Parts: sequence; C-alpha cells; structure tokens
Amino acid sequence: YVAKITKTEKDNKYEIEFNVTNTEVYDNITVKKQWVDGENADGFRENVKVILKAGNSQVGGEIELKGPNWAYTWTKVDKYDASNKLIVYTVEEKVAPTHYVKEVIKTKENAFELEFTVRNKQVYDNITVIKKWVDGDNADGKRPENVTITLKADGIQKDSITLTGTGNTWTHTWNNLQKYNANGTKINYTVEESSVDHYVASITKTEKDNKYEIEFNVTNTEVYNKITVTKNWTDNNNQYNGRPNSVKVHLKVGNDDVKKDAYGKNLTNPLTLSESNNWTGEWENLPKYNTNGLIAYTVTEEAITKYDAEITQTANGKFEVDFKVDNIRLIDINGKVWLDGEEGKQQNRDGKLTSNDEGMSGIKVILHKNGAADKETTTNPSGNYTFADERINGTYSISFEYQGQEYIPVAVTQLNSGNYTSENSAGAEKGEDRTALNAKFYEIVKGTARNSSKTNTVGLEYNRDQDTRRTTINKETVEFKDKTKIQAHTVNFN
Repeated sequence: YVAKITKTEKDNKYEIEFNVTNTEVYDNITVKKQWVDGENADGFRENVKVILKAGNSQVGGEIELKGPNWAYTWTKVDKYDASNKLIVYTVEEKVAPTHYVKEVIKTKENAFELEFTVRNKQVYDNITVIKKWVDGDNADGKRPENVTITLKADGIQKDSITLTGTGNTWTHTWNNLQKYNANGTKINYTVEESSVDHYVASITKTEKDNKYEIEFNVTNTEVYNKITVTKNWTDNNNQYNGRPNSVKVHLKVGNDDVKKDAYGKNLTNPLTLSESNNWTGEWENLPKYNTNGLIAYTVTEEAITKYDAEITQTANGKFEVDFKVDNIRLIDINGKVWLDGEEGKQQNRDGKLTSNDEGMSGIKVILHKNGAADKETTTNPSGNYTFADERINGTYSISFEYQGQEYIPVAVTQLNSGNYTSENSAGAEKGEDRTALNAKFYEIVKGTARNSSKTNTVGLEYNRDQDTRRTTINKETVEFKDKTKIQAHTVNFN
C-alpha cells in the first residue's frame, strides 16, 4: 500500500483532522524489449519509445528504451481508481522500428507486479512471386487459367494462393513476413507451384540488397517432351567397310551446343550413336520457346571420312521433334584412257591393260550425274583421271572428248555383286562383268562387225587412212575400213 496523509484545521480553530489514506498499489510495472532479429544481424535496431496506459489514458510521459538493457520500471502505481475499480494497465510502443513489426505481451502478473514484453520481429517488407510464361504468347493454347502457388517457411506451409493474371507475367506479394525465428535463425522461405502439363517450372530466389525483400521468379517454359535423332546408312550394307563403330551427334541452337534442359540440368550432348542403341538417341525436356519465340533446334554430326550427311527434321505433333541423319557413302570414280596395243600389233587389242599399253594424256573426261553433265577433267600424262567423293546412290555415266569430238556417254552402275561394268559396252553383252585385269569395260573404234548384226559403240577415234585391217575381239571378226588404233578405258569405284 501507499499511505497518503492530509491535515485539515477546522474553522472553529479548535480542531485538527488528519486523513490517512492507504491505497493499494503495484510495486512495479516493468516493460522489457525483446528483439527477434538474429542478434541484430542486419544492423537495423534503434531506440524505441513506449508509454504506460491506464485504460485509454496515458500515464505519465513517453519512456525511451535504449540498449543494452532495453527495459524500464514504473514504481508504486495505483492499482485501483477512485471508484475502487481495478485499473487495467497496458504498454504501447509508439512506432515500430523500420523493417520490424511490434507486438506487446503481458508476461507477468501478480498482486503487486506487472511485466510487459514489447517484441520487435524483423520482417521482410515484401516477398513477391513473379510468374513468367515462355510459350510464344500461348501459341499452342496449353496455358491454364490459373496455378496454385504455395509459400513455405522452413519447409512448413505458410500460405497457398491461386494465381492468375493477364499477359505473360503474373504476380503476387506477401507483406511483413517474419525474417528470423525465436532462436535467432533466419527463416528460409520457398515457393512451390502445382505442375502444369507440357511446361517445366524453373524457380529462382533473390534476396534484395536492401535485406528486407525477397523475389521469387517462377518461369514456366513450354517444352518438347523429346527430340529424337535416328541414323540411316546409305552404303550398300557397308560395302567398303568404312562405316565407323560409333558417331557423335550434337543438338544445337545457332552455332552453340545445347548444354542444359528446361530444368537447368546438364544435358548429355553430344550423343554417341552406335549399333548397340540401334543408331538412335533422344534428348528430353527441351525448351520449345524462349523470349524471342520458337527455338530453332538443329542437329549436326561429327564428320565421317568418305560419308556425306543429309539431315532432315520432322515435327511429331506439337511436343516432339524427329531428326533423321542419312549417311551416304562417297566413292571415287577413277579410270584410265589407254592405247590397246602397239601400232602394227593389232592382235594385242584384246581390251586388257598390259604394260605395253600407253596411257593417253589430255583427254577430256566428262562425268554425267543423274542424266546431266556435272563435272569434267582431263587425263594426266599416264592417262589416269579421278572424280572424287561422288555419292554412291547417284546414277553416273562418262563421256570423252578428243580433238573436238565428243563420244557417246557410257553408263556405269553398281551391280549387286559389287562389281562395276558398263551397261552398254561394245563387244560385250549388256550388263556383262568385264573385270579382268582392271578392264571394267572395253570400247573399240567405230566399225561394222561382219557376220554379226551388231554396230559397235565408238570409244576414241583418230589417225584414219584407207588401209584395211582385221582383228578378233570376243570371238567376233571385225573389219576396220580405216587404219585405226584401238583405244580403251577402265572405270573403278572405291
């Protein structure tokens, strides 16, 4: 109690009255400050002002709380009012420090003591989720009307919202979420999103430099479920044994290999294709769009000796792409133009290239591909010529030009046996395999076969005179009306 004594002298001047009033009081009303800010980890603490209130009325002036004690005590405070009613006391913090929220808790109450704790929790002013759609402005019409976003604090759900919006960016903000827990440990906030068909969600978290804002970027990227590459060989079942055991194929955007999928995971690129995986492979979950629109993927192949690569792309619905790599064997078409036998020794003109047969230099050789003249060259001093790296699946023929005169093209094709011959050689039936001693086919000069209905095809012709000679080729007797050397040539494929 607190005793209050008043003295009164009566008007009659012969009496004095003392009034002793005993008022029950609270001995102490204490206010303490509690900070929930990781021991001032961010350095935002500041002095605060508090007031004591009796009901709605302020008792006394403002009190400033300072460190290191952060406390204050009012003593001998009336417990009852003039009507003998119990006074209800509260403590109020005038203004919470910047980046903090305030709450006041009565932490002690007995007959003669009250204690209040003013708790300041440091908070994130804003935690914002920004959703971005990367789908070509919903070009395929697969974007949902809304998605569910869940906010978690240290793995425990704090809130769940239904997020919607217009355009390619949707947002939501939570305010004044506690930054530290009661143990002074910084709270780890995360967000999760409900799955969306044909999209991959990538979530990044950024804590702003001002230390009291967090931004979550949730990017939904429309994806290809898979991109497949399949290899085909056009080489007559590896006829030349040049096919490698494995090849590497690269998935590219522009000139760069694709390194990550839509989840940000490292991509296996290049892929190794071999007979063990049926020369096929695939990449999964590749972004279909970027901020510029539809992504143009390409596939390239590491070079293979003596093979060309033809790569075609086919869309397999909206969410799959197939690439086909066709490897076409390259062959060399080479041969020799030569004089078959020496002058005066026509019995050697048998279509067989021997050491006595002289190569013819400077003869123009023309390669016809798929019915049209494509390339030309001339024979070297030894009579040899080469057309390198021609595709095995072409249709070819060869013609010659000598002293301004062009001779009839002779078709050369690949037979199932793997041997090459002329399909219209003079002196041989069509398609006959004349492979002896490199003479793949044999041509003689213009003449008329006696005792035969055949008219032989021209090869090369020069030095004609009026002499008449006879020779035997393939058991046919041929009379030459001019004195002429017989020329021949070979064609090899390798």
